[in-house]
Amino acid sequence: MAESDPNPKPHRTTMTMSEVHSLANRLLARGRTVLTDVPEQQGDLRLAAKALLAMSRSFNRYDLLMLDGM
Repeated sequence: MAESDPNPKPHRTTMTMSEVHSLANRLLARGRTVLTDVPEQQGDLRLAAKALLAMSRSFNRYDLLMLDGM
């Protein structure tokens, strides 16, 4: 029987700044849709999109964002 690794490596996701902007735009669009009956979620989506866009201004367009555990 094969033994499992006691220290599994977390999955790492890499995003370009263009992908971050696209994600923020999708979140913003979902936050503006009238198809959702939960205004709190809409507000959270809009706020998350604005936060991503604001933080992304600290990077240049060729930087990569590396996310662990995704």
